[in-house]
Amino acid sequence: MNINVLKNNELLAKFDLSKEIEGAATGQGVTFFIGRAQHCHVLLDDMQISREHAQLIFKNAEWFIKKNSPYNELRLNGSDVSEAKLKNGDLITVGQYILSFTIPEYNKKDEAEAKSGALDRAHKFEDQQKGSAPTEATGVATNPDEKTSSDHPDSTQTSTATATATATATADDLEVSKEAGSDHAAEGIGDVNLGQAFDEGAQGEAAPTDFQATTDALPADGSFPVQEVEEADGTKVMQSFAKVELELFGEHAPYDRYVVDGKETFIGRDTNKCQIILNDPEVSSVHAVIKKTKIGLVLEDLQSGNGTILNGGRINKVDLSNNDEFIIGSTTFTVKISSDFMSKEEKRLMPVEENQVIEIEEVVEEVVDQSVDSLLAGKNAPVEKSFIKRILKDPQKRKKLIIGVVVLMGAMLMLDDGGQQDDAAKNKAKKAAAGSGLGSGDKTAAIPKKKRSPEEEQFLSATYALGQELFNTGKYADAIIELEKVKRVDPDYQSTKELIELASEGLRKIEELERKRQAELERAERVKKVKELVEKAKEATKERNVSVAEALFGKIAEMDPENFDVPQLKMELDAWKKEQERIKVEQAQKEAERNRKVAALAPSKGYFLKKDWYRAIIKLEEFLKLKDMDEDLVQEGTKMMEESKENLKLLVDPLLGKARSLKEGQDLKGAYENYNQILQYDPANEEAMNEMNLIREMLNNRSKKIYREAIISESLSLFDDAKEKLQEVQQVSPSDSDYYKKATEKLKDYLD
Repeated sequence: MNINVLKNNELLAKFDLSKEIEGAATGQGVTFFIGRAQHCHVLLDDMQISREHAQLIFKNAEWFIKKNSPYNELRLNGSDVSEAKLKNGDLITVGQYILSFTIPEYNKKDEAEAKSGALDRAHKFEDQQKGSAPTEATGVATNPDEKTSSDHPDSTQTSTATATATATATADDLEVSKEAGSDHAAEGIGDVNLGQAFDEGAQGEAAPTDFQATTDALPADGSFPVQEVEEADGTKVMQSFAKVELELFGEHAPYDRYVVDGKETFIGRDTNKCQIILNDPEVSSVHAVIKKTKIGLVLEDLQSGNGTILNGGRINKVDLSNNDEFIIGSTTFTVKISSDFMSKEEKRLMPVEENQVIEIEEVVEEVVDQSVDSLLAGKNAPVEKSFIKRILKDPQKRKKLIIGVVVLMGAMLMLDDGGQQDDAAKNKAKKAAAGSGLGSGDKTAAIPKKKRSPEEEQFLSATYALGQELFNTGKYADAIIELEKVKRVDPDYQSTKELIELASEGLRKIEELERKRQAELERAERVKKVKELVEKAKEATKERNVSVAEALFGKIAEMDPENFDVPQLKMELDAWKKEQERIKVEQAQKEAERNRKVAALAPSKGYFLKKDWYRAIIKLEEFLKLKDMDEDLVQEGTKMMEESKENLKLLVDPLLGKARSLKEGQDLKGAYENYNQILQYDPANEEAMNEMNLIREMLNNRSKKIYREAIISESLSLFDDAKEKLQEVQQVSPSDSDYYKKATEKLKDYLD
């Protein structure tokens, strides 16, 4: 069999599988692979195609094709197939590639001979497998007495077995074969003779030692259930365990959940074309479509009037992912992609309950109430080894020490005034050394800028101690006030600057915490207020109070611009407003249609009121022929028609009787005049028209004769006789006849 591979109407490669099936037994199937993996016989280099996309199976002198996964695309002559028998000239579509098959007819006799030779070859192969030396497995191919693979059927069978084993190997076997130097895969693009490649594999170096085990594991038909192994560059297809559902919410939602199981799911109002039907005036007939492709889920808007909203924005075509929300009309769709496989395996995963939220709380401890000296020690001084300095750094012991020093200084002042200044200077130096927290290596004491009186020393010591105490208790503002007093007297007194700096920092932290607390309170108050406004907005929307609802929407937007309730309420209110507008337009249309129908009846009604029964009947007949008229108007027209006909009959019947009598009495002119009057009431009266024509003809003949006699008498100057004749013409002829008019004109001369 020959395979031509085309892409975009260009021939890319040709594959010849004829030699690979020579000598194959009837019951023994030979399998070839189509895919993008290097070991495939028909190599198609495309990431949209699986590694082993489909199988070509030759069995019982017939070719079959079968796709390896239900999610792989495989079309035979334009139709989707999973497994099918191939015929000469068939076209297979795989992705962007088209495979054209040329299948020759096989001779049954040759097939039987090939089957017999293949069975003999199979027995020999089994005998070789029982041997212990690896070289015996390829003894047939290396025996000098044997013919080459192109001439001997046994050699062809060996090549076929090798090809089958190689083609149906698993992914792991393929890797082992590749590392062992097996070159059985077909080349990529170009003219390839697969038979030559497999023959070289059969006649070349010895096969790996695990070849026999692989061959024994093959099914009887030579095929192997291939399981595609996905790697980093795996085929981009929807996983077989993925389940796609849509959660629907809205007034017009036909379901709560809808499972997307088809390739295309249409959404709209058309009951014949759409799978999800939304009876919503804002939705087009075929509004949008969800396409389930091999690489995901695609939502496409089909040029709808009001558009499709995804995650707050209008879209044309976009890929969907889990938990995406899109809106069509007033219905909200939420995409949920779940997995039965994950549900089965959830016990093997971390035991987390469904919808459980794991929160990680970070605790930041702020130590605000610290002793002054511990902060100073950590900031300025190393660990003290001196016993005296450790006492000075202990607040309680230092307090006792200060009191003792003050008492001692007072006693010294009282006992020795002369040595007062020296003792005071010494005590001051000691306190300065103790308060400044100098290291043990400092051997020189700070020299005061000026001498202070004992009252100043006592003030500084007491105020400084008070500032320290206030700092230790967290009263930073008060501590700063006291320490500022010390700083104004002596800016360098002990650790006044450091304490003021630390107290200021602590005060800033407290103020920051207070600001956060106030902000949180304001946020909570704002949330509460927004919640109350939302409830009022819902109530106003429910009562269709448009002005109040819109005012509430504005207030909520100012306080919480990202509130998700307002858009839903707006959509609901807008839908109601549009419905009201539609109802108004529909009512206006109905009213206009009603006025048109009433206007059609108006002329008939006008003639009826004027008692012009004949014209009323004509117009009523035209009205009753009109279609789609209201029932009450039809009934009114029918009633007027009956009354008009009855009234016309009451007028015409007496005149008909009188005209008939006058005609019988030979008063033709009188009969003519009555028939003429009938035609004025009923111009379509057949009897009156027929009789008038007959009578007019008779009267015209008689009038003509008399008129001629009058003219003759006048010519003979018999004027009296002529006048009588002319008067007789007036009596005989109808008033609308020519002779009546002529006689009347002549008589005018006689009157003068």
